Amino acid sequence: MDFKAAREKYNPKRKGLPIQVLWIAESPPAGGGYFYFERTSGRNHLFRETMKALCWWDENVPMRAGLDKRPYLRKFQQNGYFLIDLSPTPVNNIRTKDKRNDVLRSNVGRILQEIEQLDPKRMLIVKKNVFEILNPAIRASGFGRRLLNREFIPFPSYGWQAEYRRRVRGHVQSAIR
Repeated sequence: MDFKAAREKYNPKRKGLPIQVLWIAESPPAGGGYFYFERTSGRNHLFRETMKALCWWDENVPMRAGLDKRPYLRKFQQNGYFLIDLSPTPVNNIRTKDKRNDVLRSNVGRILQEIEQLDPKRMLIVKKNVFEILNPAIRASGFGRRLLNREFIPFPSYGWQAEYRRRVRGHVQSAIR
């Protein structure tokens, strides 16, 4: 699975657009359901809830496996939104939290370079462990003023979907004012 190629196809900069909001999540999932894969697999929590948070998908309508995500991905791109992962490879299959976080920490330098290259106007960090690892580094690097969230945004699964949508909406609306 070529996560980077799937992601880069929808980079706003490819269309000459600035990145208005850069989402930073944990990693591509090991079991499928990657945000930038063009068909849903049925386990697309982050994609589904992000589309709902942006009011592009009805909150009461399920998103079934096999849905063509390309129109939504293009809209995400055209609005200057882009999502990257702290780890370029899956970490959700690593059994212990400490080992998973060690892998994430080892990618902080790389992600700071990527942020510098992408030059987003604003950023959102998704998931508690990613926020705890990356927030101090972003602040120390001088990118802190671009960070929209001052507390973690939960990953939208296991009952956190509504909270994810609420927080993302609030932050994105403040970014576009």
